[in-house]
Parts: sequence; structure tokens; C-alpha cells
Amino acid sequence: MEVKQINSMTQVDAENWNRLAGVAYPFLRHEFLLALEQSGSISEQTGWLPSHLLVLAEDELTACMPLYLKQHSWGEYVFDHQWAQAYQQHGLDYYPKYLTTIPLTPCQGTRIVIKEGIDPLEVTQLLLAFIKQLSAQRGISS
Repeated sequence: MEVKQINSMTQVDAENWNRLAGVAYPFLRHEFLLALEQSGSISEQTGWLPSHLLVLAEDELTACMPLYLKQHSWGEYVFDHQWAQAYQQHGLDYYPKYLTTIPLTPCQGTRIVIKEGIDPLEVTQLLLAFIKQLSAQRGISS
């Protein structure tokens, strides 16, 4: 299995994404995430850069995770301004940071979807290792 990062929902086939996302949680659907991008709600100007992760096995989408590179904490429903202030007091940068979420949506739900029959622990470890490596390379705090 390999992990691929995309910068827009236009870079992944809607049918393949939705096959994994299902219908029970509409905010994870391809069309919803794409609408956030196309409306301008999610953009560099708003501080939300799509950085979604795809897990592929032999070119087949087997897992996906919405991920955003954030330049601030606005639009989130768990504010971490105190963490940012603590970092600043110690001369550290808190931003940019990665956040797996559904932007501007306070609803709880799945953030990693995995094809049935695929080991969720293996996928989670693969995604975590990828995010850690990417964060170290790009100077991302968390």
C-alpha cells in the first residue's frame, strides 16, 4: 500500500471516494468537500489548504482521509488558541498544522474510511507515518 496526497477533491474520482465514504455521513461525501473548495470556503485565502490523503493498493483506492493544512485555528470547533500562545511564548511556531476534519462543520463522524477487508491498524499506522514524515520535511508543528 502507498499513500498519496492530493490538493483538491478534483484529483480523486468521486465514485471511488464515495464508495468508501458511504451515505450515512453526508459531510464526508466527495460532493460536499468539493463544494467547500469550489465555493471558496476552503482556500489559501481562508487558511484551509486541502491536503487529503489517499491509500492505494495496486492503484485501487482502499482508504482516504480528509486533511487540511491550517494557518490558524478559525473555523474549527475545538479552539486551540492556548496551545498556539504557549508555542509563541516559547519561541516556537504552532502554525502551519495539519488537521483531519470536516471544515466548518461541528458534526462528529468518521475521518478515516477504509475498504472492508483492509486492516485498519495497518492503514492508520501508514497514514500516521506519512503525516509525521511530511510534517518533518515541511516544518509543520502538529
